Amino acid sequence: MKIIKKIDETLTEVQVLIYAPNELVFSSLAEKIDERISFATVEGIIFLQRRELLYIKAQKNYLELGTEKKVYKMCSPLYQLEKRLGKKFIRVSRSFLINFDRLEKLNTDIFLGINAHVGNIKVPVSKAYLKNINAKISEIERGEI
Repeated sequence: MKIIKKIDETLTEVQVLIYAPNELVFSSLAEKIDERISFATVEGIIFLQRRELLYIKAQKNYLELGTEKKVYKMCSPLYQLEKRLGKKFIRVSRSFLINFDRLEKLNTDIFLGINAHVGNIKVPVSKAYLKNINAKISEIERGEI
């Protein structure tokens, strides 16, 4: 890999231009660059890798950020975090986003309805939002992801 540095003091944000031999190499590198995210939680600012985040749950005025090791709380509307996290996170109900890359299985339960398993957590899937999961699966089957 070759890195070329150019300082431009007129820029208001960092711009990265990637030349890659194919889409797969580009996607892999772009994900690594954009992997770490900061969150202002009630405990202070934390940094997480996108893949560490399993789910986000809206609970009254707070959001729960669920990882395999810990659950963090922050104050923010769910829709803002949904935009910030990008396409890898999909809404599965009014109050839940899941990391689609960490989705292990979907199952149905006579009493609880449809559940998405992310890590060791069961997240309820609303029938109204099941289309989001189906659309993401279709994208994968068509090779768009």
